[in-house]
Amino acid sequence: MDTVNILYTEVNIISLIIMFTVFIKSLGFSRMESQKDFIHAMGAQIGFALSDTVFVLFHRGMLPPWGPALMVFKSAYFLMSVVMVYMWYHYFQMLQGNPVHTDRMKMFFLSLPILVMIYILIANLFNRALFYLDENGQFQQGPWFLTAQYTFPFIYVYLICNNSIQCAYRNRHVPEGRLYLLHSGFPLLLSFTSFIQVFFPQIPLTNIALALVTLLMYVNSLDEAVSIDTLTQLPNRRQFMKQMNLWFATRNEAIPMYFMILDVDKFKHVNDRYGHTEGDAALVRVANALRVSCGKQRKKSVIGRYGGDEFMLLVEAAGEDEIKKLIIQIERTLKESDEEAKSPYKLSVSVGYARLDEKKSIKEVIDLADERQYEVKKVHHRIIEEESGQQPTES
Repeated sequence: MDTVNILYTEVNIISLIIMFTVFIKSLGFSRMESQKDFIHAMGAQIGFALSDTVFVLFHRGMLPPWGPALMVFKSAYFLMSVVMVYMWYHYFQMLQGNPVHTDRMKMFFLSLPILVMIYILIANLFNRALFYLDENGQFQQGPWFLTAQYTFPFIYVYLICNNSIQCAYRNRHVPEGRLYLLHSGFPLLLSFTSFIQVFFPQIPLTNIALALVTLLMYVNSLDEAVSIDTLTQLPNRRQFMKQMNLWFATRNEAIPMYFMILDVDKFKHVNDRYGHTEGDAALVRVANALRVSCGKQRKKSVIGRYGGDEFMLLVEAAGEDEIKKLIIQIERTLKESDEEAKSPYKLSVSVGYARLDEKKSIKEVIDLADERQYEVKKVHHRIIEEESGQQPTES
């Protein structure tokens, strides 16, 4: 066993240890959908690196030579190379606010490269197009080895890069745009190292890159998890204020931005009468209504949970008329949510808003929106109390 093989194996094992450690640390860390996608991507990545490592151990004589093992682990390597990038595509789509889980037709078309790869690997047992064992039991590459190895993973690499660049361009006026641009760098790094390793097979560049990307994405996922409210899956107050400060510092006066603060009307009544579990469900419905409403506006927006039954929004709008239309859309969506959930109570919100103005500090903008929200809340509560015959209350 020569030194090169020993070093190759040691680097692969260290890379696997790093990936496996991150995988274990990530399990159960968060209920966020994007965290689940991260774990799935990590599992596929470990499968890819493990199949490559075991294949090398057999192929280079560090384990007793066994032909069937070479075929099995090289097949697993080909399949997991596609599955791994497919899972990373899902993760990046979730981070960019474009989840594909709910669209079955899109899921089917996205999974086609994996299905085709499975078919090719089965066919390879008969036509030897990818790889095979010769008469002496030695592993040999087939005529389509490199083509199949890179074509199918590169389909997802292209999709990740294309979507990330488009998302970065759409968000070029806000700080998040730079983050989306970085998303395209991860698959490009893996693609570059994988290509270079074709010419320098003695250096495990791909697994080194995988370990590096794993650590970077893990740090990113940790930051995301601690910045997200676990109940509503919205940015928490800390993360929202961080983004607001960034937006304020990099704002473009030609693109007006508004801060909105929302309070759920009579939320204490929901908790007292129906219990805190139902109260939590009501908050989730409000969060979903805000997502749907902002999505229909087709403008840049950030939604956050301020705390308790209060929510915050940063919205791009041409003027107050658009903000008022958004408020009407939120009320309409909440009504539809009540009907769909067959709720015994009606959800409504009191909204205050103020424009991000260079003449005002962030505190002044928030205070102004809060004052307006308080005035609206007084009116809403009075109407609710008159309709239901309730005694005047604060919440």
